[in-house]
Amino acid sequence: MKVVLVQMEPAITGFNRGDFTCLNGLKSPALASIGALLRHEGFEVKIIQQGSLTEAEVLHTIIKFRPDWAGFSSMSYDYPSTLRIIEKALD
Repeated sequence: MKVVLVQMEPAITGFNRGDFTCLNGLKSPALASIGALLRHEGFEVKIIQQGSLTEAEVLHTIIKFRPDWAGFSSMSYDYPSTLRIIEKALD
């Protein structure tokens, strides 16, 4: 079974994409922990950290991986972007 875990980047005026997520390859500790537990149970896991990726690039990465399950980490002020990606993925 394949699982994708996605950390969205907050869309805040005055900041650039990538200002709030690690662009050095480090993943969210929470998603890394969840991913490690799932891998231990035999799941294939991909963690996507939006960083400087556009919503379209995140969506393309999710679709290309073809997960059975998807989990999203998003702050309340970035919920609209997260919801748009989920809705597009379900189309």
